[in-house]
Amino acid sequence: MAYGTLTPAQMSGAISLTFQPFDPMSEYIGWDYRAYYGTSASGAWSRDLFSFQGIQGAKYDIFSHSWYEPFLVSVHDSSGRALAYEDEDYDYGTDVIWDFIAPYTGTFYVDAAWDQGIYYTSVSVSRSS
Repeated sequence: MAYGTLTPAQMSGAISLTFQPFDPMSEYIGWDYRAYYGTSASGAWSRDLFSFQGIQGAKYDIFSHSWYEPFLVSVHDSSGRALAYEDEDYDYGTDVIWDFIAPYTGTFYVDAAWDQGIYYTSVSVSRSS
């Protein structure tokens, strides 16, 4: 997708992510909710923009996974402006934005920046209360 500002057309085509309660298998994982999307469809790299409903002050961890290292994973506001970029590689093929705090309640966008190859891709957004 874009590394700067998203266009209205890009935002209107974003895939919506819906949060579900998250029951961690470890007490060390502090997430209460998780939204997830995964696919192995051919050409998935061209559909790697997602929207989610954020809550002001809530903390989010955003993971993007593709066969090759994702490009620059980013979070954008409802006007399409970039608010945060990945701050480190989590593991080869996975990039993470840790501790993104929503500045308002409303719609946010995640550019997962997949570099798919021919394999499975996924994105997840996890929220702690």
